[in-house]
Amino acid sequence: GKIEIPNLSEEHDDMNRDVDVDVSLTTKGPESDVLKEMMRVGTGASRIRECLNEYLQALKTEYSSGLILPKKGNENGAVISDNKTSSVDAKAALSTSTGEAEKKLQKVNIAGSGGVRIEVDDLRLEETMKCTGQELFNALTQKDMIQIFTGSSAKMADTAESGGAFEYLGGGISGKFLEVAPFTKIVQEWRLKSWPAGHFSTVEI
Repeated sequence: GKIEIPNLSEEHDDMNRDVDVDVSLTTKGPESDVLKEMMRVGTGASRIRECLNEYLQALKTEYSSGLILPKKGNENGAVISDNKTSSVDAKAALSTSTGEAEKKLQKVNIAGSGGVRIEVDDLRLEETMKCTGQELFNALTQKDMIQIFTGSSAKMADTAESGGAFEYLGGGISGKFLEVAPFTKIVQEWRLKSWPAGHFSTVEI
């Protein structure tokens, strides 16, 4: 058979509550039903979630190694905010040909004298989508289509509107729509739950 994890994210706090385990079998019968339930909600599911948690922790450790280090005298990792912004301004434009990312790296101080520096990117991306502009717009602004795309529930209005808030992936991603021009433009302010408080990325599509 096959096991699918449709909504795995590093932002999940509780693997048992937030992560779904979908199981499909190629055989049928009483034994198959018992096996499916064991893998879906029983001891098999528990072991799968344990492995997923170990996998995510390993990824976080490998990715974060050496990226953010506390300043001397702040080895306990304390960060004191001075309310400076470190928004990542990412603008994505659709075109008829596949473009390349133009990246300008800059250092932004998100903490005071006792904090740390992180590196953020200013990005511009151009992609070719095999759909109409209206279809893409709907996929990014309609609640039901967003839930299908992410494989999890979304907290937002049925249709995006300027000033409307949203939460995706169990609150792992949150923000609000700053501008919604039907079929032509979407501007969002969003953040990952793990980011420092008050820091957002502004995305224009």
